[in-house]
Amino acid sequence: MAGADIALISEEWTLEVTTPDGNRKKATGTTANVARRGQDGTWRMAILNPLGTA
Repeated sequence: MAGADIALISEEWTLEVTTPDGNRKKATGTTANVARRGQDGTWRMAILNPLGTA
């Protein structure tokens, strides 16, 4: 969702890893990030929140 110079970016994510002792771990979540468009037209991240609004 984007306005003139601000955008809200929301994504679902999954992370799966195997620990050194062989156990499998899984985490999931939803991000809630905000980007702002600069004067040069480039989008830059203003807020990075990988855990979303939990």
